[in-house]
Amino acid sequence: MKQNVKNIAEHYFIVLLGFFSLISQCARSGEFLIIDKAITWDENAQSAFYMFMPDATMPSNWMYPDDYYNGMIYTRYEILEVATRIPCGMQFGIFQWKDANHTVCGELCENIRWLENGTGSVAENGSSPSTWWESYGGVDFSKISDLQSLSPTIWSKDPRSPIARPGQGGDDAGEAWRLRYNWFPITVRVTVVAVSAGSAFSGWDYYIGNTPPNSDVFEKYLLVYPNPGSDGLFNIQTDIEPPFTLEVLSTDGKILKSTTVQETLNPELSLQELNQGIYIIRVLGNNFTVARKIIR
Repeated sequence: MKQNVKNIAEHYFIVLLGFFSLISQCARSGEFLIIDKAITWDENAQSAFYMFMPDATMPSNWMYPDDYYNGMIYTRYEILEVATRIPCGMQFGIFQWKDANHTVCGELCENIRWLENGTGSVAENGSSPSTWWESYGGVDFSKISDLQSLSPTIWSKDPRSPIARPGQGGDDAGEAWRLRYNWFPITVRVTVVAVSAGSAFSGWDYYIGNTPPNSDVFEKYLLVYPNPGSDGLFNIQTDIEPPFTLEVLSTDGKILKSTTVQETLNPELSLQELNQGIYIIRVLGNNFTVARKIIR
């Protein structure tokens, strides 16, 4: 008799375990991780923007069957190390080409999240992209293949501006850029999670816990070296199989050079005709796109 009771109890325990496991999976069915990464702006940082592209783990359509535009995007910023305790801000933005020639870029950006107390400061927030600030028509979540980039951006509080050069996102007077060493070097753990309309967020404990951010999740798909490349010659290594399109963009998103790579996995790229400065290398494959900043 006791053995039968024990067997029944074990049976129901297994059933309940499976039930709660199913509930947990359902809770995350309309949810995906956009980025969890420790990002460093060091003394030689050239931009306030950390640009990357959606990868194969993310949906190709963010409107159907799951609606993320009217859902929520949760952002968490944690300063792991910073030069001073002067407050700074973080903002997550989405940028999308609005025309076939890639001359107009729509923007969709959350409110700035302020980190007030230096190392150890944390800002956690959730908001709907449908309420975010937008320009040039915003972003069509059904056309993720047209994205120019996703980007966490670091801000100065006074002046209120991205910590970037004038003409590259910074204030016209260049004051935030002049004061960049108030913060640089700085390392911020950035975690961004998208949750569709009608779905529940799993919570930060599920994503943060005791696990370190994945610093290699984007680097493994594209390597450009030497970087900086003073002679204008760069080697490209990527896991994306040819044929793929290799593009060179200016920091404001203008395509300066485009070529189709048919065979070799490790092409050489010459930018000797371009002036010295910062550029974006982008590889577009059949089902994967990735970008990397380079210095010419």
